[in-house]
Parts: sequence; C-alpha cells; structure tokens
Amino acid sequence: VLFDIVRDRPAIAWDQRGQLESGPLASDRLDPGAHAEDAVAVLEHHAVSRCVVASWSNGSRIALELMARYPERIAAAAIVSGGYGHPLWRLLRLELVSSLPVAAGVAKHFASALEGPFRALVRRPELPGLIRQSGFVGPTADIPALVELLQGLAACDLRVLLAAFEAVAGDAATDLLSEIECPTLIVAGDRDPFTP
Repeated sequence: VLFDIVRDRPAIAWDQRGQLESGPLASDRLDPGAHAEDAVAVLEHHAVSRCVVASWSNGSRIALELMARYPERIAAAAIVSGGYGHPLWRLLRLELVSSLPVAAGVAKHFASALEGPFRALVRRPELPGLIRQSGFVGPTADIPALVELLQGLAACDLRVLLAAFEAVAGDAATDLLSEIECPTLIVAGDRDPFTP
C-alpha cells in the first residue's frame, strides 16, 4: 500500500533520534516533543508547509505530539497500531505488553551487555521462522521487512533505542487528544497485542 501511495505523491520519512540512519544524538532529549521538533525540521528542510502524517506503532505517539503542537502544519493523520501509553494498571488484566516501556527503562541500564546477544540473534538464519511462530505477527506479515527492521535496530546504540522507546511508548498523553482537531484515521487490529 505504501508503494502505491508514493507513486502518486511525495512521501518523506525520517529515523527517530539516535536510530538507524539518524546518526548520533545531538542532545539527550528523547521525549515525544523532541521527536516532533525533528519532524518539523524535516518538513522545513524539504520546504513542506502542510502535510498528512502517517504513523505506526510508537511513532503514533510522536504523531499526536506533532498534531497538537503544530496544528497549522498537519492537514490530516493516519495512525496505525498506535503502540504507546501502556499504563501499568493494565498488568492487573494480565496485559504483559503494558510492562514493555518499564522493561525498556530497566534494560537500558544493561544495554552494553545486551547489545552483543541481540545482534547475534538478528543474524541467525532461523529468525524469520521465530518471528512467524511468535504469534505477534499475522500470516500475511512481511517477514523479510521485519527482519531487515530488526537488523537495522540491532545496529543502533541499544541504550538510546531503549531509552527512546521508554520515553515515547510509556507516555499516553491523553491530555493532547482534546487539542487535536484535524481529520484522523485510526487503524488497529483486534488481535494486535501492542495497541492500547
């Protein structure tokens, strides 16, 4: 679907701070507001005054921040499987995914010890089968794309990756919702364990 869209109109994407090809951090800020500021910098670099925002997973939390802070720049939004804002009280309902931001916050302190095993895991030839058998993806998931994404993330500074996930995915920002007034499409599957 994304390829059909970019055939008809320009699409701009960027990597979150300290991840993939974004380069090393220029500051210690990893909060959703910092990522929204980065998005505006990307728009300004490409001379885009107004756009439609499409987001996925914890990028959806960044999209909400962008929509609330810069409403004049956002014409509409599509939020897909917005995996952010997992309150710990959901653990009482045995929703293990609610512990992920907290687990990332703890794991970032052990990132140097975890980087090697994580990088070794994503290089293993059986990784596609493990992903498919995990139950976290559907039968039509693009497994090669997921493997490529995981391998790219494994090449990042794991401490920065985990700290960014903790800062973004752990912040529900329900107070922002009343400030957003642009047309928004929200897509979430009923079997998606990561969408709150």
